[in-house]
Amino acid sequence: MTSRDAPGRLVTRRASSDSADGLTLGAVLTSLELEDALLVDPGSGRSGRGSLRVEDGIVTSVRWADGADGADGTEPVVVVAPGFVDLHAHLREPGGEDAETFATGLSAAAHGGFTFVCTMADTRPTLDRPEVVQRVVSAAAAAGSAVR
Repeated sequence: MTSRDAPGRLVTRRASSDSADGLTLGAVLTSLELEDALLVDPGSGRSGRGSLRVEDGIVTSVRWADGADGADGTEPVVVVAPGFVDLHAHLREPGGEDAETFATGLSAAAHGGFTFVCTMADTRPTLDRPEVVQRVVSAAAAAGSAVR
């Protein structure tokens, strides 16, 4: 499926489903191509406009834009960066599930670009005994999130 989400931004996706438009909510994408994105590569110390292609979860090509690309004054609408890490997450479970659960907290983290969170020990009961830690590990696994 190919669609334009904004002028000059072409996104191509192939899903593993057979829905009418080629995509189903929750389907696994086997191919993703992003054009005119803001690419951030801390490994090389480089960031700027560019395009990339992902096949089966692996980045297969990266093309950095030259100075002429983006001369129309528009800003990229997609940022591609390594996953963020939150070292100070208050996930509230156990004891504060009325405010947040692992399912809601990890979902919010994933939507914000986080791939790893460290939960604080300020729960009820406190995360200071093996049985409480096991309860938290089980709750996180039951959330079904890719965020760890």
